[in-house]
Amino acid sequence: MEIIQNNLNKLFDQLEKGSKVKIKSSSVISKGKEYVDYIVKCKNKLKYKGTEKITLLYMGYGDSCKCFLYRRDGYVTFAIGDMSAWIDDYKLYDN
Repeated sequence: MEIIQNNLNKLFDQLEKGSKVKIKSSSVISKGKEYVDYIVKCKNKLKYKGTEKITLLYMGYGDSCKCFLYRRDGYVTFAIGDMSAWIDDYKLYDN
């Protein structure tokens, strides 16, 4: 678990507005079988206890459904809309 969080913290630090990333994620209703392409819409810091948030958009679908990466107390979590999910794997695009 600690190795995964270290990798997700590195990913969180690397992502900036306009960055592209492929994420394979799972949730309680589906197991991630394919990578999904996302683009970072914004990265900001929330007032609540230093929480950081990255807003991700599906590439090619506009603002239809937003996904979020949150970092609280050194732990990175993932949400699809308002549903909690977890990241199985990710790949950064070469810029």
